[in-house]
Amino acid sequence: MISIHNLSVSFNQQVVLKNVDACFETGKVHGIVGLNGTGKTTLLNTLFGFIKPSTGEVLYQGTGLNKMHISYLETDIFFYSNITGQEYLRLFRNSSPHDYEIWNSVFKLPLGNLIEGYSTGMKKKLALLGILLQDKPVLLLDEPFNGLDLESIWLVKRIISDIKLSKTILLTSHIFETLSSTCDYIYRLGNNSIAQTYSKEEFGQLQEHLYKELNGKAGF
Repeated sequence: MISIHNLSVSFNQQVVLKNVDACFETGKVHGIVGLNGTGKTTLLNTLFGFIKPSTGEVLYQGTGLNKMHISYLETDIFFYSNITGQEYLRLFRNSSPHDYEIWNSVFKLPLGNLIEGYSTGMKKKLALLGILLQDKPVLLLDEPFNGLDLESIWLVKRIISDIKLSKTILLTSHIFETLSSTCDYIYRLGNNSIAQTYSKEEFGQLQEHLYKELNGKAGF
């Protein structure tokens, strides 16, 4: 379980997150949703350690959460130039060709080819494959469905469902259907904090609220 207590983050005296409190249970998939600028990526960056919070603490199983616990799929993924998919996967410690061959029987990526020739969706799947090889207990997935076709979206959802029992998984998505069909709980960000938490039975209520927010922002 990840526990967040009184977490606040500011940039140049502008508050992005304020007094955030939450508990993310192991064995569940936790979605983070909100309008642009509400702090979704900032929250994940803070949990990973890219950003130092102004106040508060983040605990994993009662002790400080650190990068040793976490694999992070960022929205913008960096790849070294002139390396193959196989060479990229070798960068991950404790991974063997046997390990990534097993996972790639699912992803079906041309690992012998240079990554620069991969499509956006193939690059996303390669990055996810690397994260799975790390086999860490906490997964932070920022927009994991971006750039994927329908078949790949289904595949990623299936993988998340299959591995979640032993993981604590947080993910963001701007596509509500991918959240509602993947997550056990969704947390709506608003007013610099978690405005409300929704269980599966309440996802319809959340969808209505988000539509109202979008209509209000658009002036309808």
